[in-house]
Amino acid sequence: TISREVHRLRLSALGLPEERPFKTTLKDGESMSWEWWSTDRCIEAGLVLDDQIEQRPEMEGFRPLPGRSLSNQALEEAFRKHRIDTCFLGIRGARSISQIVREFNEGRTWLCENPSHPGELRRYLGVLDVRIRHASGM
Repeated sequence: TISREVHRLRLSALGLPEERPFKTTLKDGESMSWEWWSTDRCIEAGLVLDDQIEQRPEMEGFRPLPGRSLSNQALEEAFRKHRIDTCFLGIRGARSISQIVREFNEGRTWLCENPSHPGELRRYLGVLDVRIRHASGM
């Protein structure tokens, strides 16, 4: 989920929210090209990925919904079960049902429920922090 406090132009410079390729320019004028890769593409390139959900305090007591694949209909049913209003999904930059399903099925997000508090459903996003250094050490 993208913070509403971040200016749209700043996100656009990073190819977000559409996950488009983008370029940056180093202080010396060298141009760098960047791409957003899917999990499958990372695996094909030999990158090691860790898909373990880090247990954060706000996720205490929550467990991922069972299964590794979800349909639009199954997500809509889960939202109804948890009394989540879907009328604003897909509007004004909000993710649509099909986008959330795709993120879930690609392993980019998890939907977690709290068995001891029926009706609570949370969407968990794994945040990737990548720090890359140029060969010159910069």
